[in-house]
Amino acid sequence: MLHRAANAVAALVIPRSAYVRTNIHWAAWRGAKIPYELFDAYQRANHFITYRRYDEALAEYYRAVSLDPANVYIRLEIAALQEQLDLHLDALATYDDVITVCSRGHPDLARWWIGPDFARQPRRDARGREVALLIARYRHALVLGHGDSVAGSWWVRRTSAGVPGDARAQRRAELRAAVELRFRRYVDLDVRTRPEAIPREQRLELHRRVLRVPVEELLVHQATPAQLAEYNQRAAEMRSYFCALSQYEIERLVEDYRRFGRRWRRSWRQLTNRALDLSLVWTVLRRAMADVEPETGAVPEPRPAYPGSRVRLADVCPDRSWPPDPRALDDTVEAAGPRRSWEECYNAASVYAVAMLEVGPRGERDLRNRARNPRLEGDARDEVARRAVRELYHAATISHSGRLPERRSWVMGEDPDLAALRGHELFRVFEMVTFSPDRAAPLRPQRAHVWEQVSYVRRLVAEIAGCRAHFWRVRALDTGPPPDSRTLDRWRSADRDAWRKLAQLAAGKQDWYTRYQAICAFREWSAESGYPGSISGFPLYCEESLHAQLRGAAGSRAKTGFDANIVVREYVRLCDRRLDYLVADVAEIEQLPVRADDFPARSELWAALCSWFDDDIADGSSADERRERFRKLARP
Repeated sequence: MLHRAANAVAALVIPRSAYVRTNIHWAAWRGAKIPYELFDAYQRANHFITYRRYDEALAEYYRAVSLDPANVYIRLEIAALQEQLDLHLDALATYDDVITVCSRGHPDLARWWIGPDFARQPRRDARGREVALLIARYRHALVLGHGDSVAGSWWVRRTSAGVPGDARAQRRAELRAAVELRFRRYVDLDVRTRPEAIPREQRLELHRRVLRVPVEELLVHQATPAQLAEYNQRAAEMRSYFCALSQYEIERLVEDYRRFGRRWRRSWRQLTNRALDLSLVWTVLRRAMADVEPETGAVPEPRPAYPGSRVRLADVCPDRSWPPDPRALDDTVEAAGPRRSWEECYNAASVYAVAMLEVGPRGERDLRNRARNPRLEGDARDEVARRAVRELYHAATISHSGRLPERRSWVMGEDPDLAALRGHELFRVFEMVTFSPDRAAPLRPQRAHVWEQVSYVRRLVAEIAGCRAHFWRVRALDTGPPPDSRTLDRWRSADRDAWRKLAQLAAGKQDWYTRYQAICAFREWSAESGYPGSISGFPLYCEESLHAQLRGAAGSRAKTGFDANIVVREYVRLCDRRLDYLVADVAEIEQLPVRADDFPARSELWAALCSWFDDDIADGSSADERRERFRKLARP
């Protein structure tokens, strides 16, 4: 209540203070009254982000946008958070929305982006949104450049957990339909995704084939070799397509940005010309990686994607083969000039880091038949890593010390460009020097962010089960009069709802809103029973926790001493399989009757479920053994 009262006071003061003149989030409210619910939602979202409670932060941001739909800067924060959660298709749609709102009043951009009907909007409607438009166009192009991540959300390859009809699958289908409709703006563009020129009819067919063909989610262990081969080929084609669009958008943004001059002066702290030039180098490199010929490793010559582009594209593969030449990389980055901001140094580091990735999805192996999978190795790899880390040191030196914690999560675990660099010894030294952690920094595996997400869902299930066990334990110890039938019916309904929430959570673990609904239900149940536990945020990667949790999931048969990448892959597989089992078990348990005299049994059942999902239990048992105990208690 005190926080809400303080936010209500701030909502009254800010529009009448000098602060509103420089803060772009609230500039439109100057001299007006900010609704206290709006400011409170925004502040609560920032609080949740600080503690890595991202699902709750997204919900608060959406509550703020519902109270101020024209606030494009809050929408930008939603898109940035979606990128952190690996929801790249969602982020792409959100950035597209921001550009649609902000482009009205910019005739050329509006005519291309949303159609000629909006090209003649008054320019004053776009006043105060120039910075948001620039950032949205820039980030939209960068998300497209991560074509492997977008393709992974579009053309889905499941390993385990969930069913095609879960909440996340439905959301992906909606986003695919929306993005396909919006991407019709690219159909008539000469975006060449092949090294040779192709006729317009073939280009139109390429656009339609990549975006409009029906997409079915693939379950790996049930797929035939032909289906897997088709998936790998289609996903590679989509990576190439999105990277070509990324190059087009950045080339167009470079041309537009240089023409606008003084009108964009307020944005110079957000993005500079040199940062844009380095982004163009980055996207050309990403496109080259997506267009590698799998059998020969050949790379096509870089070609402009925007017809009006006058920039000279960097060629970091002069021998027309992947991986790029380290000296050509260095010459290209140094040709951009001295770097004087975080964005410039970080973009330079990203150029080097992308060169360390493999050419497959998410910087890992290309799974197409007879793919060579070339990559930097030995001294060349060490040299590129050294230069990437050097740029990160420069970025940290340039930034204010108070801004570094805001960027730590993105740099350490979430940016897909740095996936390979994080496994290098020099990056670990950078983390220890820059952030001074309380223990030695680990060598991070490429899928550390996936481990964080599955650990978060597992702990969420365990915490909900612990809350329900506490509820029934308190009822069993109550020495008062027995509950009446109406109260017992209410308790039964709450228990059925809890099982239903857990089944939805296990089936749609990648859907943030499903997780948020489970959190809201947990809050109600814990308040009712006086449960002392709470929902923690996404855990920070810890090598000790990773190995300990694998031992907790696999028991005595857990394999130790392996590379962290292998351990993460195995632990994620075990967690996904456990969620599959939970969906099947809940379907049986929901039908069990609840009597007035079986409160201790219900408490013990929920406690067994909590134990099943507790990989920190350290009693030598495996998750399968704890599941058997749970199933025995569940049988009537």
